[in-house]
Amino acid sequence: IKMLQVYVCNAPKQDLELTIESLMQSSIVREIVVLCRCGESCEISGMKVLEIDTLFSSKTMAKIYNDCPTSSFVFYTKSTPLYLSQFALERMAQVANDTLADIVYADHYVVKNNQKLPSPTIDRQLGSVRDDFDFGSLLYISKNQQNDDFGNYNYAGFYSFWLKRKTIRIPEFLYTEVEVDTRNSGEKQFDYVNPRNREVQLEMEAAFTSYLQTIG
Repeated sequence: IKMLQVYVCNAPKQDLELTIESLMQSSIVREIVVLCRCGESCEISGMKVLEIDTLFSSKTMAKIYNDCPTSSFVFYTKSTPLYLSQFALERMAQVANDTLADIVYADHYVVKNNQKLPSPTIDRQLGSVRDDFDFGSLLYISKNQQNDDFGNYNYAGFYSFWLKRKTIRIPEFLYTEVEVDTRNSGEKQFDYVNPRNREVQLEMEAAFTSYLQTIG
């Protein structure tokens, strides 16, 4: 199994330290890079920092691809602590190698209101196109296509990317994440009609339209 570059969100020092400590338990982690928004600073000295605009923009995806010296990388999309199960990254790498998947994701646990709860994901199939499709927060991404076109999106860069990629789910609980949005699902589902999210929604629609044109 080849070595991995890992990209994590910037976070308060204590939370980031816990995530880094967990990641470093894996023997295949080559380097951890902290993604910092413009103007932010990483509170842990000695860490490599990659400056980004928004987490899921086209520019961020392109920056990660260009920065990554390995054929695969891990993308952790939350700023709360991550706790890996033993050999979690090795398992994701094995499945990616066996299936030639572009993206591998897995079932996991969620800590919510001080309770550790199972959070199974579902298989992504043709038609699974919601921009909030739940992959969980830990993604293993293979750079199978060197000339990737990430579009020109401030928010929909990652959405545009995964729509066109082969994704594989591992039905195993490989890590634990911390839930930060504890609202009821009935409250969350109306986020898309919030006027503040209109720019985001228009970009998602544009990315989806491009995807439909691509697949005919």
